[in-house]
Amino acid sequence: MNSRDKILELISVTASNRAGINVFRNLDFTLCSGEAAIIIGPTATGKTTLAELIVGAMKPESGTVMGFGKRLDPKNESHITEIRRKIGGVGGIFDIIPDLTVSENILYPLILRGEPQKEQKAKLAQNLAQYNLLSRKRDKAMKLTRGEKVMAMFARAVIADQPLLIIDEPLDRLDKPMSENIISLLKRLSVAGHTLLILTNGQIDIEISGAKRYQIKDGRLQ
Repeated sequence: MNSRDKILELISVTASNRAGINVFRNLDFTLCSGEAAIIIGPTATGKTTLAELIVGAMKPESGTVMGFGKRLDPKNESHITEIRRKIGGVGGIFDIIPDLTVSENILYPLILRGEPQKEQKAKLAQNLAQYNLLSRKRDKAMKLTRGEKVMAMFARAVIADQPLLIIDEPLDRLDKPMSENIISLLKRLSVAGHTLLILTNGQIDIEISGAKRYQIKDGRLQ
């Protein structure tokens, strides 16, 4: 997939959130491979709905959602499963699974795609070290601090080399030092060529070189 291949394309999408409130009207959005986009909007403006549309968890009232060159059809379970395995995430609908250990959470996408255990073990060791989670690998995720949970979600999001990472409110309830660590991590992921969709309320500014910036306003991205 070259740098100009479209990862996501939303065309004239109108959609409501799960409370039945209309959040998007004729929304257009395109994200290509290797790009980073930062979408800013207060609570209840549609950031979670956008993520759900992208993974096929919700169907737009009108318009088209394309993922990796294919139209998403929530009624086609095999197609949605194929799309979801190409998307990693942090926060929101990609929250950590509290009853699993840190290691089980991180390995989850590799287990789903049936990767050999030897390769799982090697990648797990690398990611635990990279995200400073070695001492917590056997702990249940529910026992982690907020910062540790975020790092575990990042480790899970990158371990499977998925083409798209959706990062939903990564700085929520974090102190300043941890927020700065996360912003540095996002910058490194962008430089490394990951395709990033970052959803944020904008209370703490996230600056990434070359990233497209949008505001959700009146049901559209501006």
